Amino acid sequence: MVGGGGVKKTLHIAAKHADISHFAFNPSEKVLNQKLTALKKHCKTVKRDYDSIKNGISVYPIIGYTKKEIETKIRKWAQQRGTTLDEWQKRLGPVMGTPEQCIQVMSKYIEKNVNLFTLGFANLEDAKLFAEQIMRKLR
Repeated sequence: MVGGGGVKKTLHIAAKHADISHFAFNPSEKVLNQKLTALKKHCKTVKRDYDSIKNGISVYPIIGYTKKEIETKIRKWAQQRGTTLDEWQKRLGPVMGTPEQCIQVMSKYIEKNVNLFTLGFANLEDAKLFAEQIMRKLR
């Protein structure tokens, strides 16, 4: 596994040697597209099948059934980390909401050839909800 997303060197190394290329934590769609495009170009340069490399990202799902419930979870986590709600929400990325909303967002990653997720959870409740209501629907 090669971790990182430097488009010139790191992704070239990944194209040449890695079974897994693991990008930044919760990349935006724009950033993810840039990384995947760069990796494809490097694969072509080194004559490697792009589809032979698994692509991974880290995500921190926040799962809830109401906007207030999700904000409360994010606020609590932000306070534990000594940061603001807005800053922490940006850092957490787009995988938040109801189980269905989380599935929609993660499905978009999968459609872009991201097939490995390193998961982090703010609490055991979200980990359990993810396992019971999201994980099996993403297979």
